[in-house]
Amino acid sequence: DLGGSELVRFVEDAAALESAFGAVLAERANGRGQARMPIVLLEEFMPGEEVSVETFTVSGRTKVIGITDKTVSGRPAFIETMHMFP
Repeated sequence: DLGGSELVRFVEDAAALESAFGAVLAERANGRGQARMPIVLLEEFMPGEEVSVETFTVSGRTKVIGITDKTVSGRPAFIETMHMFP
């Protein structure tokens, strides 16, 4: 419920993980002032280019619309700074 990868962090140790969890859980509203769910998503880091696959599904059938190439800021934050969509 945030946008642009806000509060996404790369962590390498327990202290950084605790700090990242605290930062996410402390945010009670997003940039639009909407209440947030206090949930944390923890994922393994995978190096390489970041993309997102844009789809829509109707009656159980999914259609790929395109692939968005993303440019993000460097570690430890991964704020989306640019999108390229064909």
